[in-house]
Amino acid sequence: MRMKKGTMLLLAIAVIASFLMIIALGGVEEPSSSAAESVAVELPEGFEPITQTQGEELYDTDQAVNKAADALGSIGAYGHLNFTFGNLDESELSTSIDLYVPTSKSNLIVNLLRLKTRQACEWEVLSVRNADNKHFYYEREGSADLVDLYSYETDELVSKASKTFEEAESETAASVAAAEEEFEDQLDSIREKYGIAGSASAASSSGSSGFTLDVSELTFDGESIITSTEKDMREYDYIKDVTIQVDKDEIDIFVQVPSAVTEDTAKMAGEDVARYLAAQASWANDYYKQPGSDDIGSLYDRYTLMLYVDDGYKDFDLYGAKAKNANSIHWNK
Repeated sequence: MRMKKGTMLLLAIAVIASFLMIIALGGVEEPSSSAAESVAVELPEGFEPITQTQGEELYDTDQAVNKAADALGSIGAYGHLNFTFGNLDESELSTSIDLYVPTSKSNLIVNLLRLKTRQACEWEVLSVRNADNKHFYYEREGSADLVDLYSYETDELVSKASKTFEEAESETAASVAAAEEEFEDQLDSIREKYGIAGSASAASSSGSSGFTLDVSELTFDGESIITSTEKDMREYDYIKDVTIQVDKDEIDIFVQVPSAVTEDTAKMAGEDVARYLAAQASWANDYYKQPGSDDIGSLYDRYTLMLYVDDGYKDFDLYGAKAKNANSIHWNK
């Protein structure tokens, strides 16, 4: 199975309004309203500090500061630095936040992302840029070749972007096509392994013990079909992360895709996850019909399907739904 390239970006998106959370590096201080009020910081145009309530609800601000400090250290920005949290942007899938950091050389903005698909997801620094001239001094691994990078010390160009976003999209599309073919081959090999060509009885012996239609209880080869679907689908280049949740008679599927894929590919990624889960359900219990060329399986005749697909930056922000009596997935765009 094709392994996904790079590290999971899966750590989130955000932006918003009116409380300075200032933390000193070295002996990192806890943010407090009194500390924020006692330090006057002139913020760049368009930067909206978060409110005190937002700061209190924000996931692990110490971790965000420590991650930002590491990235700043890697470009040579050291010393006693103040961090102001702002530009918070929340979605169902991710949280994004900017940290404004004025230094002796320049005013910096550190952008961090945290996916919310798992409780243990950590913050990840996506970029460090100059708040005034917009020069990038740091980009996360996997994205540095898409932007011009400058030296923080001299503000001189260090390396030019080696490819355009269009070229990256084309490369990803080729990987997606290969991964999609591999996905179909994997389904065929599992069908062949368990003799599921015309009958699902052989698969049933490898599926759940006892009779259950509850998708959250179905197992195949001794593993929850939800767990195996999340794990298997993360291996493809056109899918970065998958989270599946079941709420009574509704299945919610969250899929994160690379930014370079097209909107059609993003939709395909969501549908592929839904089809793979439905296929596993049919292997675990032959009550469920396998997905076909013109349907995604009878699992979604018993459950309402809700899909959310994005890259973590709200570039796609795709919502799909299939009601029990519907024939196909309907997308918001």
